[in-house]
Amino acid sequence: MHEDVYSPLHFGDINRHYSCNSSVDDCTCIVMPSIQFLVRLLCSVILTSSGSTRVLARPQSYAIWAADSAIKRGQGNGLSSGSASVSYEHGELQWGLRQLYEKTGNKTYYNYILTGASNIVNDNGTIHGGYTVSDYSLDPVRTGPTFLYLYAQTKQEKWKKAADIYRGQLNGHPRTAQGQFWHKLRYFNQGWLDGIYMGDVFYAQYTKDFQPSNTTAWADIASQVKLIYSNTLQAPGSANYTGLLYHGYDYSHTAVWASTDRGHCPEIWDRALGWYAMALVDILDIREWFL
Repeated sequence: MHEDVYSPLHFGDINRHYSCNSSVDDCTCIVMPSIQFLVRLLCSVILTSSGSTRVLARPQSYAIWAADSAIKRGQGNGLSSGSASVSYEHGELQWGLRQLYEKTGNKTYYNYILTGASNIVNDNGTIHGGYTVSDYSLDPVRTGPTFLYLYAQTKQEKWKKAADIYRGQLNGHPRTAQGQFWHKLRYFNQGWLDGIYMGDVFYAQYTKDFQPSNTTAWADIASQVKLIYSNTLQAPGSANYTGLLYHGYDYSHTAVWASTDRGHCPEIWDRALGWYAMALVDILDIREWFL
């Protein structure tokens, strides 16, 4: 469903686990997919991965191999055909390089992150490369964790100012009547699994770094996770039941693909399931009391 080839996917009967910390004012509870969900997700990936295989020499580290290959090709460097470009794909590669840098201490990865982010952030902290707040798209916000990381490393105000822009976007971001962020302004009343990964991991890290006592923000982050879950969870007994989540839903039920009963799309998309699952992992790593 991602971008203009849209058609959200379906997730089904997943046992839900709720945890509530009574010591927190908003008593936020977060829905966690069970082991059953993770097994189903893994199986769905395995079953859709077919074709012949080719045996290659095993590298010392697949992570290093992949990262070095991406850097050699100039991927995730904040540029597209030589021009500045804000892209969630770049933000995601930078996230991976950050983990690798922290593991290996190899400055090559840190410097690549810094160069890539510098290509889209001006010295005064404004973001260029095609980003416009008024588009209200969650996709660009995926580069936000890079800004937060670089601010923590360098204390340069430009990175904090850039992160503030994304945080300001979330303050004014359009929502459904239930409070779910729209994936983009042009996707009226639509919540996508992608959006939890693109927007809420940044939302959580920003809150932890600068507003740790903002219980309203923490409750909102938990609500985003739960709303997308409840609105896309495939109902037991559905045709072609899988126990997974649909890719997304239209709260207004006006999209051509929206189901008449709940407004969800007809498909399941493995990548979106992965985004949702990893968003849970990353958010819980940022804010452990959600467990």
